[in-house]
Amino acid sequence: MIELVERLKPTKAIVTAVARWHEKGFRFALDDFEFDPAWEPLVRYASYIKVDVSSLTVEQAKAFKENLTGFKGRWLAERVEDEETKIAYEKMGFDLFQGYYFAKPTVVYGTRLEPSSLQLAKILSLCFEKEPDLTELSQRVSEDPKLSISLLKIVNSPLYPTASPITRVKDVIMRLGIEKLRRWIALIGSVSVSSPEASRMILIRAQMCYELCKRQKSESLDPDQCYFVGLLSGIDIMLGVEKEAFFKELPLTDAIKLAVNQHAGPKGQCLRVVLKLERLVQMKERLDKVDPNLLALYRTVSFNVQELFNTI
Repeated sequence: MIELVERLKPTKAIVTAVARWHEKGFRFALDDFEFDPAWEPLVRYASYIKVDVSSLTVEQAKAFKENLTGFKGRWLAERVEDEETKIAYEKMGFDLFQGYYFAKPTVVYGTRLEPSSLQLAKILSLCFEKEPDLTELSQRVSEDPKLSISLLKIVNSPLYPTASPITRVKDVIMRLGIEKLRRWIALIGSVSVSSPEASRMILIRAQMCYELCKRQKSESLDPDQCYFVGLLSGIDIMLGVEKEAFFKELPLTDAIKLAVNQHAGPKGQCLRVVLKLERLVQMKERLDKVDPNLLALYRTVSFNVQELFNTI
C-alpha cells in the first residue's frame, strides 16, 4: 500500500505513474484528503481515502463525501479524539479510524546503549565540546569505519573541490572545519542508528535551535551548544534508549542536562520554542497564528536538511 501524501501535486506525470503501478498490483491510499477537484484523477486508483477530521466540520465532510460518488474504496477518519466524532463519522460510512480517542502512544525505551550507539555518543560529545580535542576526535572517528568512509566520500565530492584526494580523517577535519564536521557527523551518525524519519525530525529540531540562538546575538549563547541541546532532546527517539542512560555515558554539564530535560536556561528556552513550533507544523494546527518569519525559517531549515539527506 503506497500512501500519496497531500504535499504531492497530482500532475499528469504522477497520475500516469500511479495508473501504471496500479496495473502491476500496487494499491494506494490518499492521505489527508481535502476533496480538492485536482485529485479526482487519482481517486479511481485509490483503495483508501484518509480524512483529517480536525480540519473539517462533520457537515462539510458529509457534503464532500456524498459528492465523491466515483470512489469505491474504504474511508478512514484520522485524528479522532472523542466518541462523538467517532460516532458521527461511523454514521457517515467511515469504517476505519485512528486517533487519541482509541489510545495514546506509549514509547518504550531501552536502558542500555548498543556499542554502535555508544560510539556515536562519544563522538558527538567530543564534537560539541567548546574546545574540541581534534587529535582525540580524529582517533575516535577513525575507529568507526562507516563514519570515516562516509566523511572521506563527502570531502572528496564536488561539494568540497580539492586539488588532490583527501585520504586521512585528520585532513578531513582540517578541510571541513569543526562546524561543518559537527553537522555531517550528526547526520551520518543519526541515519546509521535510527530511521530516516526520526533522524530528519531531530536534525531539523537541532538546526532550528542553532538558527534561533544565532539570531539572538547573545554573547552568553553558543549556537553550536544550542544545536547540541536540540540533538540531545531527541536522542531517545534516535537511539531507542532513555535519555538518562545516554547521559550516564557522557560528561555533560548540568546546564546542558537541565536545558534538555526541563527546558531551563537560555538554551532550554530555544528548545521550548522549537518543540512548540515543531508540533504545530506536524499537526497543522494554528499555523496562521505563527510568526511568518519563524515559519519561513522552519521551512528553509527543513529543505536544507532534506538536501543533506539527498547528498548521502
